[in-house]
Amino acid sequence: SEKILAVVTHLKAGMNEACEQARLEQAQELIARIRREEMPTVVLADMNCTGESLISDVGQELEPKVLPMILKNGFRSAYASVAGRDPSFTLWGGWCSHDIAGSFDWALCWGRKLRPRRVLSMPEVKEILSFPDRLPNSRYPSDHISLVVDVDIVLDKAKENCQQVTRTRGNRKSA
Repeated sequence: SEKILAVVTHLKAGMNEACEQARLEQAQELIARIRREEMPTVVLADMNCTGESLISDVGQELEPKVLPMILKNGFRSAYASVAGRDPSFTLWGGWCSHDIAGSFDWALCWGRKLRPRRVLSMPEVKEILSFPDRLPNSRYPSDHISLVVDVDIVLDKAKENCQQVTRTRGNRKSA
């Protein structure tokens, strides 16, 4: 039987350089642990960061470090694999002074045996804009939009052929 590793994680929150550095260290440790397991892996993560620059809590530009490092290490976004791009947002909070919106949540695959096949569509921007507080609201009860991904496990051809031969032989014996 094929085995996969399923990981759910929540990285450090905060919109400043120190928090981004803490998230980077957490992500590096996560990758090291996954590599030690040596099996295809699905990671569902609230990374509290995006792949694009944001304005920090002190008004400075905060360059992304975590997602680029994860992608350089062979992980791929399940949403981008299926839809051609990542969602424009998975979190959208409205405050008196500003909104913060972006893809803070990720469904990632690592390993050639995992093939994302289908994803749940995300709400339209205009729908979220119709709520003064953005998220959460009466329709979406969390400040994060749920990510749903169907992932296929790709069997090795040799193993698949061997299983087919075994099933065929087994049927002949029982006939």
